[in-house]
Amino acid sequence: CNYFPVVGEPHVFLRSARWEDNRLISPTGRPIAGKRTLDYYIAHEFTHTLVAQNAAATPRWLDEGYADWVALGRQSSYFAAAQDLRDAPEDIQPLARTYLKYDLMVAHLLDRRGRGIRELLRDPPPEQDVERESMREGK
Repeated sequence: CNYFPVVGEPHVFLRSARWEDNRLISPTGRPIAGKRTLDYYIAHEFTHTLVAQNAAATPRWLDEGYADWVALGRQSSYFAAAQDLRDAPEDIQPLARTYLKYDLMVAHLLDRRGRGIRELLRDPPPEQDVERESMREGK
């Protein structure tokens, strides 16, 4: 999570981690598996901090989707995001599915439409328009 004090520098806090395995520890005490490594979580949270320091009010879909875009690095692409959403299990948590949708929306704008992040932060398009367009292409 990120903490933005009224005065002073922002801080990023993460749960326990297994540094030697590059894994964040879940609330259940188990390492979080999959492509989201400890490196991923660190990059994701610091991206939130940088966006917050350089943009006024960022819509949640853009903030979360862009943080994942940066954190996933070379794994980030429109086609990878579309595949992740298609491959999500039926019983996935609703919030997790929402984040996958945000990933697809941002990847659509950056990867498929060639939009720049500065432009998007300055003047984000309406969420409904981006969702409709990205989901139509992602099928």
